[in-house]
Amino acid sequence: QFASEEEIRAALACGPGSIGPVHLRIPIYVDRSAAIVSDFICGANEDGFHFSGVNWKRDATATRVVDIRNVVEGDPAVDASGPLKFIRGIEVGHIFKLGTKYTTPMNIAVQDAEGVSRDLIMGCYGMGISRLVAAVVEQCHDDEGIIWPKGYSFAEWRKAPLAPRMVKLPPVKNGLKNPIDRFLQPYFDKKGVKQKNLADDRTFLRRAYLDLIGLPPTPEQYRFFAGDKDPAKYEKVVDALLANDEHYMQHWITFWNDAFRNSYTRQYHGGNKYRLTNWLKTSLKANKPYDQFAHELISPNTGEQASFIDGIKWRGTVNSSQVVEMQAAQNVAQVFLGLNLKCASCHDSFINDWTLDQSYAFASVFANAPMEKHRCDKPTGNKVAAAFVYPELGNVNATASRKERLKQLADLMTKKENGRFSRVIVNRMWASFFSRGLVEPVDEMDNQPWNSDLLDWLARDFAANGHDLKHAMRLMTTSQAYRLPAVEPVPNQKAEDFTFKGPLTKRLRAEQLLDGLAQLG
Repeated sequence: QFASEEEIRAALACGPGSIGPVHLRIPIYVDRSAAIVSDFICGANEDGFHFSGVNWKRDATATRVVDIRNVVEGDPAVDASGPLKFIRGIEVGHIFKLGTKYTTPMNIAVQDAEGVSRDLIMGCYGMGISRLVAAVVEQCHDDEGIIWPKGYSFAEWRKAPLAPRMVKLPPVKNGLKNPIDRFLQPYFDKKGVKQKNLADDRTFLRRAYLDLIGLPPTPEQYRFFAGDKDPAKYEKVVDALLANDEHYMQHWITFWNDAFRNSYTRQYHGGNKYRLTNWLKTSLKANKPYDQFAHELISPNTGEQASFIDGIKWRGTVNSSQVVEMQAAQNVAQVFLGLNLKCASCHDSFINDWTLDQSYAFASVFANAPMEKHRCDKPTGNKVAAAFVYPELGNVNATASRKERLKQLADLMTKKENGRFSRVIVNRMWASFFSRGLVEPVDEMDNQPWNSDLLDWLARDFAANGHDLKHAMRLMTTSQAYRLPAVEPVPNQKAEDFTFKGPLTKRLRAEQLLDGLAQLG
Protein backbone atom coordinates (compact mmCIF):
# COMPACT_ATOMS: atom_id res chain seq x y z
CA GLN A 1 0.00 0.00 0.00
CA PHE A 2 1.04 3.64 -0.34
CA ALA A 3 2.95 5.20 2.58
CA SER A 4 1.27 8.04 4.39
CA GLU A 5 2.80 11.56 4.39
CA GLU A 6 3.75 11.17 8.04
CA GLU A 7 5.63 7.94 7.26
CA ILE A 8 7.44 9.62 4.34
CA ARG A 9 8.56 12.63 6.44
CA ALA A 10 9.74 10.37 9.24
CA ALA A 11 11.91 8.39 6.80
CA LEU A 12 13.13 11.11 4.38
CA ALA A 13 12.59 14.45 6.14
CA CYS A 14 10.58 15.79 3.18
CA GLY A 15 7.07 15.65 1.76
CA PRO A 16 5.87 13.37 -1.04
CA GLY A 17 6.24 16.06 -3.72
CA SER A 18 9.97 16.50 -3.14
CA ILE A 19 11.20 12.88 -3.18
CA GLY A 20 13.88 11.90 -5.70
CA PRO A 21 16.42 9.10 -6.27
CA VAL A 22 19.58 11.30 -6.06
CA HIS A 23 21.54 10.60 -2.85
CA LEU A 24 18.61 8.62 -1.52
CA ARG A 25 19.86 6.18 1.13
CA ILE A 26 17.11 3.57 0.84
CA PRO A 27 16.52 0.83 -1.78
CA ILE A 28 15.16 2.34 -5.01
CA TYR A 29 12.70 0.29 -7.05
CA VAL A 30 12.04 1.84 -10.45
CA ASP A 31 9.15 1.06 -12.79
CA ARG A 32 10.18 -0.10 -16.25
CA SER A 33 8.70 2.97 -17.89
CA ALA A 34 10.69 5.31 -15.59
CA ALA A 35 13.95 3.40 -15.98
CA ILE A 36 14.31 4.39 -19.64
CA VAL A 37 13.90 8.17 -19.27
CA SER A 38 16.83 10.62 -19.35
CA ASP A 39 17.42 14.25 -18.42
CA PHE A 40 14.43 14.08 -16.14
CA ILE A 41 13.35 16.31 -13.25
CA CYS A 42 12.95 14.85 -9.79
CA GLY A 43 12.67 15.92 -6.17
CA ALA A 44 15.86 16.84 -4.26
CA ASN A 45 14.63 15.20 -1.01
CA GLU A 46 14.17 18.64 0.54
CA ASP A 47 10.84 20.44 0.64
CA GLY A 48 10.47 22.85 -2.27
CA PHE A 49 13.65 21.81 -4.14
CA HIS A 50 14.15 19.74 -7.35
CA PHE A 51 16.99 18.54 -9.57
CA SER A 52 16.84 18.81 -13.39
CA GLY A 53 18.83 16.99 -16.10
CA VAL A 54 19.01 13.85 -13.98
CA ASN A 55 20.17 10.59 -15.58
CA TRP A 56 20.32 7.07 -14.25
CA LYS A 57 23.70 5.53 -13.43
CA ARG A 58 25.44 8.95 -13.45
CA ASP A 59 23.27 10.59 -10.81
CA ALA A 60 21.30 7.77 -9.25
CA THR A 61 21.29 3.99 -9.23
CA ALA A 62 18.19 1.84 -9.24
CA THR A 63 18.27 -1.04 -6.82
CA ARG A 64 15.97 -2.96 -9.12
CA VAL A 65 13.82 -2.31 -12.18
CA VAL A 66 10.37 -3.80 -11.66
CA ASP A 67 6.73 -3.56 -12.69
CA ILE A 68 5.13 -1.41 -10.01
CA ARG A 69 1.67 -2.66 -9.06
CA ASN A 70 -1.30 -1.89 -11.27
CA VAL A 71 -3.76 0.64 -10.05
CA VAL A 72 -6.94 -0.68 -8.52
CA GLU A 73 -10.38 0.81 -8.40
CA GLY A 74 -10.52 3.49 -5.71
CA ASP A 75 -6.89 4.67 -6.07
CA PRO A 76 -6.60 8.46 -6.41
CA ALA A 77 -6.41 9.71 -9.98
CA VAL A 78 -3.14 11.39 -11.03
CA ASP A 79 -5.00 14.57 -11.97
CA ALA A 80 -6.53 14.79 -8.46
CA SER A 81 -10.01 14.49 -9.96
CA GLY A 82 -11.05 11.84 -7.46
CA PRO A 83 -10.88 8.07 -7.04
CA LEU A 84 -10.40 5.84 -10.10
CA LYS A 85 -13.44 3.96 -11.45
CA PHE A 86 -13.12 0.91 -13.70
CA ILE A 87 -15.47 0.41 -16.65
CA ARG A 88 -15.34 -2.66 -18.92
CA GLY A 89 -14.86 -2.07 -22.61
CA ILE A 90 -14.20 -4.09 -25.77
CA GLU A 91 -11.71 -2.86 -28.32
CA VAL A 92 -13.43 -3.38 -31.67
CA GLY A 93 -11.03 -1.59 -33.98
CA HIS A 94 -7.56 -0.12 -34.47
CA ILE A 95 -6.31 2.97 -36.27
CA PHE A 96 -2.73 2.90 -37.55
CA LYS A 97 -0.64 5.85 -38.73
CA LEU A 98 1.65 4.41 -41.36
CA GLY A 99 3.25 7.74 -42.19
CA THR A 100 5.27 7.82 -45.39
CA LYS A 101 6.68 4.30 -45.07
CA TYR A 102 4.95 3.17 -48.26
CA THR A 103 4.22 6.42 -50.10
CA THR A 104 7.86 7.58 -50.32
CA PRO A 105 9.12 4.39 -52.08
CA MET A 106 6.05 4.49 -54.33
CA ASN A 107 6.53 8.21 -55.14
CA ILE A 108 3.00 9.10 -54.04
CA ALA A 109 2.84 12.82 -53.26
CA VAL A 110 0.28 15.60 -52.89
CA GLN A 111 0.49 19.37 -52.97
CA ASP A 112 -0.13 21.17 -49.70
CA ALA A 113 -1.93 24.53 -49.34
CA GLU A 114 1.25 26.38 -50.34
CA GLY A 115 1.67 24.26 -53.45
CA VAL A 116 4.60 22.30 -52.05
CA SER A 117 4.78 18.64 -52.99
CA ARG A 118 4.81 16.39 -49.94
CA ASP A 119 4.79 12.64 -49.54
CA LEU A 120 1.32 11.44 -48.63
CA ILE A 121 0.84 10.38 -45.02
CA MET A 122 -1.06 7.11 -44.94
CA GLY A 123 -3.28 5.65 -42.27
CA CYS A 124 -5.46 2.56 -42.01
CA TYR A 125 -7.94 1.00 -39.68
CA GLY A 126 -8.88 -2.55 -38.83
CA MET A 127 -12.12 -3.86 -37.39
CA GLY A 128 -12.05 -6.81 -35.03
CA ILE A 129 -15.11 -8.65 -36.32
CA SER A 130 -15.22 -11.21 -33.51
CA ARG A 131 -14.80 -8.46 -30.94
CA LEU A 132 -17.51 -6.40 -32.56
CA VAL A 133 -19.90 -9.37 -32.44
CA ALA A 134 -18.99 -9.93 -28.81
CA ALA A 135 -19.76 -6.28 -28.03
CA VAL A 136 -23.17 -6.55 -29.71
CA VAL A 137 -24.01 -9.76 -27.87
CA GLU A 138 -22.95 -8.24 -24.55
CA GLN A 139 -25.41 -5.42 -25.11
CA CYS A 140 -28.24 -7.62 -26.47
CA HIS A 141 -28.71 -10.83 -24.51
CA ASP A 142 -30.70 -12.39 -21.75
CA ASP A 143 -30.57 -15.67 -19.82
CA GLU A 144 -31.72 -17.61 -22.89
CA GLY A 145 -29.11 -16.26 -25.30
CA ILE A 146 -28.89 -13.58 -27.98
CA ILE A 147 -31.88 -11.27 -28.43
CA TRP A 148 -32.33 -10.88 -32.18
CA PRO A 149 -34.43 -8.09 -33.70
CA LYS A 150 -38.03 -9.18 -34.31
CA GLY A 151 -38.35 -10.94 -37.65
CA TYR A 152 -34.57 -11.25 -38.15
CA SER A 153 -33.38 -14.20 -40.22
CA PHE A 154 -29.86 -15.32 -41.14
CA ALA A 155 -30.98 -16.27 -44.64
CA GLU A 156 -33.92 -16.74 -46.90
CA TRP A 157 -34.46 -20.47 -46.75
CA ARG A 158 -36.08 -22.18 -49.69
CA LYS A 159 -39.24 -24.13 -48.91
CA ALA A 160 -39.93 -26.87 -51.41
CA PRO A 161 -43.53 -27.26 -52.60
CA LEU A 162 -45.56 -29.95 -50.87
CA ALA A 163 -48.17 -30.74 -53.50
CA PRO A 164 -47.48 -33.23 -56.30
CA ARG A 165 -46.81 -31.52 -59.62
CA MET A 166 -47.94 -32.72 -63.02
CA VAL A 167 -45.03 -32.55 -65.46
CA LYS A 168 -45.35 -33.08 -69.19
CA LEU A 169 -43.13 -35.89 -70.43
CA PRO A 170 -40.73 -34.66 -73.15
CA PRO A 171 -40.98 -36.31 -76.57
CA VAL A 172 -38.85 -39.28 -77.54
CA LYS A 173 -35.48 -38.19 -78.92
CA ASN A 174 -32.70 -40.31 -80.41
CA GLY A 175 -34.87 -43.39 -79.88
CA LEU A 176 -34.67 -43.13 -76.06
CA LYS A 177 -38.06 -44.11 -74.64
CA ASN A 178 -37.28 -44.40 -70.93
CA PRO A 179 -38.88 -41.34 -69.24
CA ILE A 180 -35.65 -40.57 -67.38
CA ASP A 181 -33.72 -40.35 -70.64
CA ARG A 182 -36.49 -38.24 -72.17
CA PHE A 183 -36.06 -35.69 -69.36
CA LEU A 184 -32.27 -35.79 -69.53
CA GLN A 185 -31.97 -35.18 -73.29
CA PRO A 186 -33.06 -31.51 -73.08
CA TYR A 187 -31.08 -31.18 -69.83
CA PHE A 188 -27.90 -32.35 -71.56
CA ASP A 189 -28.56 -30.02 -74.50
CA LYS A 190 -29.02 -27.06 -72.16
CA LYS A 191 -25.90 -27.87 -70.16
CA GLY A 192 -23.78 -28.62 -73.21
CA VAL A 193 -23.07 -32.18 -72.11
CA LYS A 194 -21.77 -34.24 -75.01
CA GLN A 195 -23.30 -37.69 -75.37
CA LYS A 196 -20.82 -40.44 -74.49
CA ASN A 197 -20.61 -44.07 -75.45
CA LEU A 198 -22.32 -46.28 -72.90
CA ALA A 199 -20.37 -48.33 -70.38
CA ASP A 200 -19.44 -51.79 -71.63
CA ASP A 201 -21.59 -54.81 -70.77
CA ARG A 202 -19.23 -56.05 -68.08
CA THR A 203 -19.37 -52.69 -66.26
CA PHE A 204 -23.16 -52.53 -66.52
CA LEU A 205 -23.62 -56.07 -65.22
CA ARG A 206 -21.34 -55.52 -62.23
CA ARG A 207 -23.07 -52.21 -61.48
CA ALA A 208 -26.57 -53.69 -61.66
CA TYR A 209 -25.74 -56.75 -59.56
CA LEU A 210 -24.03 -54.75 -56.81
CA ASP A 211 -26.70 -52.02 -56.77
CA LEU A 212 -29.74 -54.30 -56.81
CA ILE A 213 -28.73 -57.38 -54.79
CA GLY A 214 -25.33 -56.43 -53.35
CA LEU A 215 -23.42 -59.33 -54.97
CA PRO A 216 -20.98 -59.29 -57.89
CA PRO A 217 -21.83 -61.46 -60.92
CA THR A 218 -20.18 -64.86 -61.20
CA PRO A 219 -17.91 -65.66 -64.18
CA GLU A 220 -20.73 -67.77 -65.64
CA GLN A 221 -23.17 -64.86 -65.38
CA TYR A 222 -20.66 -62.58 -67.09
CA ARG A 223 -20.24 -65.06 -69.95
CA PHE A 224 -23.99 -65.63 -70.35
CA PHE A 225 -24.71 -61.89 -70.49
CA ALA A 226 -21.89 -61.27 -72.98
CA GLY A 227 -23.28 -63.99 -75.25
CA ASP A 228 -26.87 -62.71 -75.12
CA LYS A 229 -27.59 -60.78 -78.34
CA ASP A 230 -31.09 -59.69 -77.32
CA PRO A 231 -31.26 -55.82 -77.21
CA ALA A 232 -33.61 -56.21 -74.24
CA LYS A 233 -31.04 -58.12 -72.18
CA TYR A 234 -30.46 -55.11 -69.92
CA GLU A 235 -34.11 -54.99 -68.92
CA LYS A 236 -34.15 -58.78 -68.53
CA VAL A 237 -31.24 -58.86 -66.10
CA VAL A 238 -32.74 -56.03 -64.00
CA ASP A 239 -36.07 -57.88 -63.87
CA ALA A 240 -34.34 -61.11 -62.86
CA LEU A 241 -32.40 -59.41 -60.08
CA LEU A 242 -35.45 -57.65 -58.69
CA ALA A 243 -37.39 -60.93 -58.80
CA ASN A 244 -34.82 -62.56 -56.50
CA ASP A 245 -36.67 -61.63 -53.30
CA GLU A 246 -34.18 -63.21 -50.91
CA HIS A 247 -31.09 -61.52 -52.33
CA TYR A 248 -33.01 -58.27 -52.77
CA MET A 249 -34.03 -58.32 -49.12
CA GLN A 250 -30.56 -59.24 -47.85
CA HIS A 251 -29.05 -56.29 -49.74
CA TRP A 252 -31.64 -53.56 -49.16
CA ILE A 253 -32.08 -54.31 -45.48
CA THR A 254 -28.71 -52.64 -44.87
CA PHE A 255 -30.05 -49.48 -46.56
CA TRP A 256 -33.05 -49.41 -44.24
CA ASN A 257 -31.06 -50.45 -41.17
CA ASP A 258 -29.01 -47.29 -41.66
CA ALA A 259 -32.12 -45.16 -42.11
CA PHE A 260 -33.94 -46.61 -39.10
CA ARG A 261 -30.86 -47.11 -36.85
CA ASN A 262 -31.77 -50.78 -36.58
CA SER A 263 -29.26 -53.20 -35.08
CA TYR A 264 -29.26 -56.98 -35.31
CA THR A 265 -27.45 -57.49 -32.04
CA ARG A 266 -27.40 -54.37 -29.90
CA GLN A 267 -30.17 -53.86 -27.34
CA TYR A 268 -30.38 -50.27 -26.21
CA HIS A 269 -30.81 -49.68 -22.50
CA GLY A 270 -34.49 -49.40 -21.59
CA GLY A 271 -35.64 -49.42 -25.21
CA ASN A 272 -38.29 -51.48 -26.93
CA LYS A 273 -37.63 -55.17 -26.27
CA TYR A 274 -38.50 -55.92 -29.91
CA ARG A 275 -36.31 -55.27 -32.92
CA LEU A 276 -37.34 -54.08 -36.33
CA THR A 277 -35.38 -56.74 -38.21
CA ASN A 278 -38.01 -59.46 -38.73
CA TRP A 279 -40.71 -57.00 -39.79
CA LEU A 280 -38.26 -55.30 -42.12
CA LYS A 281 -37.22 -58.57 -43.76
CA THR A 282 -40.82 -59.62 -44.30
CA SER A 283 -41.76 -56.21 -45.72
CA LEU A 284 -38.86 -56.14 -48.16
CA LYS A 285 -39.39 -59.69 -49.41
CA ALA A 286 -43.05 -58.87 -50.03
CA ASN A 287 -42.14 -55.57 -51.71
CA LYS A 288 -44.68 -53.92 -49.41
CA PRO A 289 -46.05 -50.67 -50.90
CA TYR A 290 -44.02 -47.82 -49.48
CA ASP A 291 -47.02 -45.86 -48.19
CA GLN A 292 -48.14 -48.93 -46.21
CA PHE A 293 -44.53 -49.51 -45.13
CA ALA A 294 -44.31 -45.97 -43.69
CA HIS A 295 -47.84 -46.06 -42.22
CA GLU A 296 -47.06 -49.18 -40.18
CA LEU A 297 -43.88 -47.65 -38.78
CA ILE A 298 -45.49 -44.34 -37.82
CA SER A 299 -48.72 -45.87 -36.50
CA PRO A 300 -47.52 -49.28 -35.30
CA ASN A 301 -49.78 -52.18 -34.41
CA THR A 302 -47.05 -54.50 -33.14
CA GLY A 303 -43.99 -54.24 -30.94
CA GLU A 304 -41.69 -54.89 -33.88
CA GLN A 305 -43.18 -52.01 -35.87
CA ALA A 306 -43.07 -49.73 -32.81
CA SER A 307 -39.33 -50.22 -32.32
CA PHE A 308 -38.66 -47.43 -34.85
CA ILE A 309 -40.48 -44.61 -33.05
CA ASP A 310 -39.68 -46.02 -29.61
CA GLY A 311 -36.12 -44.98 -30.38
CA ILE A 312 -33.28 -45.28 -27.93
CA LYS A 313 -33.75 -44.83 -24.21
CA TRP A 314 -30.32 -43.88 -22.93
CA ARG A 315 -29.15 -44.82 -19.46
CA GLY A 316 -28.87 -41.99 -16.92
CA THR A 317 -29.48 -38.29 -17.51
CA VAL A 318 -30.38 -37.47 -21.12
CA ASN A 319 -30.26 -34.14 -22.90
CA SER A 320 -33.78 -32.92 -23.57
CA SER A 321 -33.11 -32.92 -27.32
CA GLN A 322 -32.56 -36.72 -27.18
CA VAL A 323 -35.56 -37.95 -25.20
CA VAL A 324 -37.46 -40.71 -26.99
CA GLU A 325 -40.31 -38.49 -28.21
CA MET A 326 -37.91 -35.95 -29.70
CA GLN A 327 -35.90 -38.74 -31.35
CA ALA A 328 -39.12 -40.01 -32.92
CA ALA A 329 -39.88 -36.54 -34.29
CA GLN A 330 -36.35 -36.15 -35.65
CA ASN A 331 -36.24 -39.61 -37.24
CA VAL A 332 -39.71 -39.55 -38.81
CA ALA A 333 -39.07 -36.07 -40.21
CA GLN A 334 -35.65 -37.06 -41.58
CA VAL A 335 -36.53 -40.45 -43.07
CA PHE A 336 -39.95 -39.70 -44.55
CA LEU A 337 -39.86 -35.94 -45.14
CA GLY A 338 -36.18 -35.24 -45.79
CA LEU A 339 -36.38 -32.66 -43.02
CA ASN A 340 -33.66 -31.91 -40.46
CA LEU A 341 -35.14 -31.01 -37.05
CA LYS A 342 -32.06 -31.83 -34.99
CA CYS A 343 -30.85 -28.24 -34.67
CA ALA A 344 -34.38 -27.02 -33.89
CA SER A 345 -34.70 -29.61 -31.10
CA CYS A 346 -32.44 -27.52 -28.88
CA HIS A 347 -33.18 -23.96 -30.06
CA ASP A 348 -34.52 -22.24 -33.16
CA SER A 349 -32.56 -23.69 -36.05
CA PHE A 350 -29.50 -22.00 -37.54
CA ILE A 351 -29.67 -24.07 -40.73
CA ASN A 352 -33.32 -23.66 -41.74
CA ASP A 353 -36.55 -21.91 -40.73
CA TRP A 354 -37.75 -24.51 -38.24
CA THR A 355 -38.31 -23.33 -34.69
CA LEU A 356 -38.03 -24.96 -31.30
CA ASP A 357 -41.81 -24.63 -30.85
CA GLN A 358 -42.44 -26.55 -34.09
CA SER A 359 -40.08 -29.34 -33.07
CA TYR A 360 -41.70 -29.72 -29.67
CA ALA A 361 -45.17 -29.63 -31.22
CA PHE A 362 -44.20 -32.48 -33.55
CA ALA A 363 -42.50 -34.40 -30.73
CA SER A 364 -45.68 -34.06 -28.64
CA VAL A 365 -47.49 -36.15 -31.27
CA PHE A 366 -45.42 -39.11 -30.05
CA ALA A 367 -45.80 -38.26 -26.35
CA ASN A 368 -48.51 -39.25 -23.89
CA ALA A 369 -49.07 -35.59 -22.99
CA PRO A 370 -47.94 -32.15 -24.24
CA MET A 371 -44.20 -31.85 -23.71
CA GLU A 372 -42.51 -29.13 -21.73
CA LYS A 373 -40.27 -27.06 -23.98
CA HIS A 374 -36.58 -26.99 -23.10
CA ARG A 375 -34.28 -24.44 -24.69
CA CYS A 376 -30.64 -25.55 -24.74
CA ASP A 377 -31.57 -28.23 -22.17
CA LYS A 378 -33.11 -25.69 -19.78
CA PRO A 379 -36.84 -26.03 -18.97
CA THR A 380 -38.99 -23.05 -19.91
CA GLY A 381 -42.14 -24.05 -18.04
CA ASN A 382 -44.16 -23.90 -21.27
CA LYS A 383 -46.07 -26.94 -22.58
CA VAL A 384 -46.43 -27.38 -26.34
CA ALA A 385 -49.51 -29.07 -27.82
CA ALA A 386 -49.13 -31.74 -30.52
CA ALA A 387 -49.15 -30.52 -34.13
CA PHE A 388 -47.99 -31.68 -37.58
CA VAL A 389 -45.04 -29.88 -39.17
CA TYR A 390 -47.05 -29.05 -42.31
CA PRO A 391 -50.48 -27.82 -41.10
CA GLU A 392 -51.40 -26.94 -44.69
CA LEU A 393 -51.79 -30.69 -45.25
CA GLY A 394 -53.92 -31.10 -42.13
CA ASN A 395 -53.28 -31.57 -38.45
CA VAL A 396 -53.56 -34.02 -35.61
CA ASN A 397 -56.04 -33.69 -32.78
CA ALA A 398 -53.90 -32.56 -29.85
CA THR A 399 -56.47 -33.85 -27.33
CA ALA A 400 -56.80 -37.32 -28.88
CA SER A 401 -55.08 -40.39 -27.47
CA ARG A 402 -51.52 -41.11 -28.52
CA LYS A 403 -52.62 -44.08 -30.62
CA GLU A 404 -55.17 -41.97 -32.48
CA ARG A 405 -52.67 -39.14 -32.97
CA LEU A 406 -50.15 -41.54 -34.50
CA LYS A 407 -52.79 -42.86 -36.90
CA GLN A 408 -53.69 -39.31 -37.91
CA LEU A 409 -50.01 -38.53 -38.45
CA ALA A 410 -49.51 -41.64 -40.60
CA ASP A 411 -52.55 -40.67 -42.68
CA LEU A 412 -51.19 -37.14 -43.19
CA MET A 413 -47.75 -38.42 -44.09
CA THR A 414 -49.01 -40.80 -46.78
CA LYS A 415 -51.94 -38.82 -48.19
CA LYS A 416 -51.81 -38.16 -51.91
CA GLU A 417 -51.62 -34.40 -51.40
CA ASN A 418 -48.23 -34.83 -49.70
CA GLY A 419 -45.97 -34.88 -52.73
CA ARG A 420 -42.92 -34.47 -50.52
CA PHE A 421 -43.36 -38.00 -49.17
CA SER A 422 -42.80 -39.52 -52.64
CA ARG A 423 -40.12 -37.03 -53.63
CA VAL A 424 -38.02 -37.99 -50.62
CA ILE A 425 -37.92 -41.71 -51.35
CA VAL A 426 -37.33 -41.44 -55.12
CA ASN A 427 -34.52 -39.01 -54.34
CA ARG A 428 -33.01 -41.56 -51.95
CA MET A 429 -33.31 -44.24 -54.62
CA TRP A 430 -31.68 -41.99 -57.21
CA ALA A 431 -28.80 -41.23 -54.83
CA SER A 432 -28.33 -44.95 -54.21
CA PHE A 433 -27.98 -45.76 -57.91
CA PHE A 434 -26.24 -42.60 -59.16
CA SER A 435 -24.24 -41.72 -55.98
CA ARG A 436 -25.74 -38.24 -55.77
CA GLY A 437 -29.36 -37.26 -55.28
CA LEU A 438 -31.48 -35.04 -57.46
CA VAL A 439 -31.48 -33.02 -54.22
CA GLU A 440 -28.41 -32.94 -52.00
CA PRO A 441 -28.06 -33.68 -49.18
CA VAL A 442 -30.88 -36.22 -49.33
CA ASP A 443 -32.03 -35.21 -45.83
CA GLU A 444 -32.42 -31.56 -46.87
CA MET A 445 -35.28 -31.72 -49.36
CA ASP A 446 -35.89 -27.97 -49.30
CA ASN A 447 -32.70 -27.53 -51.32
CA GLN A 448 -33.05 -26.86 -55.03
CA PRO A 449 -33.05 -30.00 -57.24
CA TRP A 450 -30.74 -30.01 -60.23
CA ASN A 451 -33.71 -31.18 -62.31
CA SER A 452 -37.08 -30.34 -60.74
CA ASP A 453 -39.10 -31.76 -63.62
CA LEU A 454 -37.41 -35.15 -63.39
CA LEU A 455 -37.82 -35.30 -59.61
CA ASP A 456 -41.49 -34.33 -59.71
CA TRP A 457 -42.27 -36.73 -62.55
CA LEU A 458 -40.56 -39.64 -60.78
CA ALA A 459 -42.40 -38.88 -57.53
CA ARG A 460 -45.79 -38.70 -59.24
CA ASP A 461 -45.10 -41.86 -61.25
CA PHE A 462 -44.03 -43.66 -58.06
CA ALA A 463 -47.31 -42.75 -56.32
CA ALA A 464 -49.37 -43.59 -59.41
CA ASN A 465 -47.82 -47.08 -59.48
CA GLY A 466 -48.83 -47.98 -55.97
CA HIS A 467 -45.72 -46.67 -54.21
CA ASP A 468 -43.85 -49.66 -55.65
CA LEU A 469 -40.16 -49.39 -54.77
CA LYS A 470 -39.12 -52.01 -57.32
CA HIS A 471 -41.00 -50.13 -60.04
CA ALA A 472 -38.92 -47.00 -59.32
CA MET A 473 -35.72 -49.04 -59.16
CA ARG A 474 -36.45 -50.70 -62.50
CA LEU A 475 -37.15 -47.36 -64.14
CA MET A 476 -33.83 -45.96 -62.97
CA THR A 477 -31.63 -48.97 -63.67
CA THR A 478 -33.02 -49.60 -67.17
CA SER A 479 -32.37 -46.03 -68.29
CA GLN A 480 -29.44 -45.20 -70.54
CA ALA A 481 -28.46 -42.64 -67.90
CA TYR A 482 -27.67 -45.56 -65.61
CA ARG A 483 -25.49 -47.12 -68.31
CA LEU A 484 -23.34 -44.01 -68.81
CA PRO A 485 -19.64 -44.30 -67.88
CA ALA A 486 -18.87 -43.49 -64.24
CA VAL A 487 -17.81 -39.93 -63.46
CA GLU A 488 -15.31 -38.93 -60.79
CA PRO A 489 -16.98 -36.73 -58.17
CA VAL A 490 -15.64 -33.22 -57.62
CA PRO A 491 -14.68 -32.80 -53.94
CA ASN A 492 -16.69 -30.17 -52.03
CA GLN A 493 -18.60 -29.19 -55.14
CA LYS A 494 -21.43 -26.73 -54.52
CA ALA A 495 -24.90 -27.82 -55.59
CA GLU A 496 -25.24 -24.95 -58.06
CA ASP A 497 -22.03 -26.04 -59.82
CA PHE A 498 -23.07 -29.69 -60.27
CA THR A 499 -23.98 -31.01 -63.71
CA PHE A 500 -25.18 -34.58 -64.09
CA LYS A 501 -23.10 -36.50 -66.63
CA GLY A 502 -23.57 -40.06 -65.36
CA PRO A 503 -23.29 -42.14 -62.17
CA LEU A 504 -20.53 -41.02 -59.84
CA THR A 505 -17.90 -43.51 -58.78
CA LYS A 506 -18.45 -44.93 -55.31
CA ARG A 507 -16.92 -47.35 -52.87
CA LEU A 508 -18.31 -50.79 -52.17
CA ARG A 509 -20.34 -51.02 -49.01
CA ALA A 510 -18.79 -53.18 -46.31
CA GLU A 511 -21.50 -55.81 -46.77
CA GLN A 512 -20.89 -55.94 -50.53
CA LEU A 513 -17.18 -56.44 -50.04
CA LEU A 514 -17.68 -59.17 -47.43
CA ASP A 515 -20.28 -61.03 -49.50
CA GLY A 516 -18.09 -60.75 -52.59
CA LEU A 517 -15.17 -62.30 -50.72
CA ALA A 518 -17.47 -65.04 -49.43
CA GLN A 519 -18.40 -65.91 -53.03
CA LEU A 520 -14.76 -66.76 -53.69
CA GLY A 521 -15.04 -69.55 -51.16
